[in-house]
Amino acid sequence: MYHMFTIKNKLLGIGAAGLITAMSLTGCGTTTTTSTSPTTTVPSTTNSNKPQNNVVVKNPNGTESVIVGGSTYKGAAKLKHFESLAQSQPTNEQAQINAALSANVNSHPHLAISYYEKAIKIAPTDAIPYNNIGNIYLRTLGQPQKALPYYQKATQVNPTYAYGWWNLALCQGQLKNITAEKQTLQQALKTIPKSDPLYSTIKQLQTSVLKAK
Repeated sequence: MYHMFTIKNKLLGIGAAGLITAMSLTGCGTTTTTSTSPTTTVPSTTNSNKPQNNVVVKNPNGTESVIVGGSTYKGAAKLKHFESLAQSQPTNEQAQINAALSANVNSHPHLAISYYEKAIKIAPTDAIPYNNIGNIYLRTLGQPQKALPYYQKATQVNPTYAYGWWNLALCQGQLKNITAEKQTLQQALKTIPKSDPLYSTIKQLQTSVLKAK
C-alpha cells in the first residue's frame, strides 16, 4: 500500500509559465495509518478528503502549504507516536516515512529530512524519500539549489516516477535554468508511460514553458 498527502503551495512559480498546480509528497509501504498514495499521497478514506482533515502549515520562507489529509499526522502527540514507531522499527522504511510526514506537518522540516534520510538508507532505490526531501527544500525552505540533487536522484533510481521529473522541472525553472527544464520535460515524456495520471500535466507544463521562453 502507498501512503501520501498532497501539498498545495499558495506561492509556487513555474518559470515564466506561471502554471499553479497541486504538488504531492508521498510515502510508500504498508502501515496502519489512514492516508494513501501513488508516488505521492491521497487519503485512503473518503473522510480524509474533507476540508476539516486538511492542515495549513506556515513555511519558514513565508509561504503557506495546505496539506490534504494532514490531520492524520498533525499534533505533538501524533508526532511522538510516529517517532516512537520509527525508533522501534529502525529497518522499516514506511515507519521512517510516516515520522517524516508527521515532522513536516508539525513544522519541523529538518527533522523530517532526517527521517527521510533514514528511509533512504533502508531502501536506497525508492524514489519517494528523495522526492520528498526535495519538496521540503524547494517548497518549505525555499532552497531550490539544495532540492535539485534530490529530484535528480529520484529520477535516476526510478525513471518512471513521474513526480520526480515534474518536481525536477519545476526546480530547474525556479533556478532559471530553462534549457535544463526543457530537457527534463522532454525526457520525462519519453520515459514515463502515457497512462500515468501526471503525463498530461507534464505535457501541459512543457507546452507552457515552450511558449513562454
